[in-house]
Amino acid sequence: MDLIGPADISLQYFIDPPQTTMQEEENKFPILVEALMRKESDCDVNAIGDKHLANKAYGCMQIRQPAVDDINRRFGTTYKAEDTLGNKALSVWMFYRYMEIYATESRIGRPVTDEDRSRIWNGGPNGYKRRQTVAYWRDLHNRILEVREELKRNQG
Repeated sequence: MDLIGPADISLQYFIDPPQTTMQEEENKFPILVEALMRKESDCDVNAIGDKHLANKAYGCMQIRQPAVDDINRRFGTTYKAEDTLGNKALSVWMFYRYMEIYATESRIGRPVTDEDRSRIWNGGPNGYKRRQTVAYWRDLHNRILEVREELKRNQG
């Protein structure tokens, strides 16, 4: 697997993001973001998932409307989940905003880990406590290890 997904944005995009697209502080966990995109959609910016549910999942991060509603309430935006289709930068921005709301040390009561972030992404605000998100984390952790190994190989 190479590090460039269907949207032609490599992992380098997260290591050295364009200032007009992503804030500098949003470069905290690029390997997690890459692994999440691979797990959620195989990096397909046009993916539509959970078609059997009322709130389908959209884009490379498979964002559903309830998460977008939380982001809109907190940040005063008016996005729809469908807005992430074809827009990797918006999908990643939404992930960071969701983490800013729910994956915080003050909320969780201890330093936040990638496991917490991924389980919140998968299971909602309290996903880090739900048993149902453990298998998701295990699979994602393996993908994180794969991304790290690819980075090492590509950096020589």
